[in-house]
Amino acid sequence: FITFWDDKNKLTIPKAAYGSNTEMYTSLEAKPGELTLTSSVLEAGHALVVENPHNSQYVDPQVVAPFPDILSSLVLPLVSGTRKLGAIILSFHSPREFSANDIEWAELAARHVSLAMTKVLLLEDTRKKVDEFAGLYEISSVLYQQGNSDNIFGRLTEIMAHLLNVEICLISLYTPDTDEYTPQASAFGI
Repeated sequence: FITFWDDKNKLTIPKAAYGSNTEMYTSLEAKPGELTLTSSVLEAGHALVVENPHNSQYVDPQVVAPFPDILSSLVLPLVSGTRKLGAIILSFHSPREFSANDIEWAELAARHVSLAMTKVLLLEDTRKKVDEFAGLYEISSVLYQQGNSDNIFGRLTEIMAHLLNVEICLISLYTPDTDEYTPQASAFGI
């Protein structure tokens, strides 16, 4: 299993799974503050060997209850610098012991996965920022144009709808003397 971690809300987000529990796992919704293998491994900061997930200090019983066939797990933190990304949870349908060498290799693999995840997240963040800057440039270009205010408002609403990923956008002008908002005729999506 692979999970992401929402540090702000203290929430485990199931992202990917392989094996017999794939569909069920990715459809699960965790609750904020819930004790999960992900929250436990990120708190510990190192791999955790969970000999019996159904009776463990690392996970609330209701979290693991949908997986009665899982009898042991090796949980690996996904961390980049100080940023907690999530966890890799290697689960087994039989009791299993892990040697120090097994754990060392698994932690090394998890660090590589963390690096790759960080690269993808940074790339996504960069793309979003480039789109935002391009949108701001378009808005400033429109504001310097001369012409009919309806055309300017129409173009502004189109740009803002695209930037905010909304279907409808309109601009209303505020009149302080009357404390009223007046929608402009040129709107996007209406």
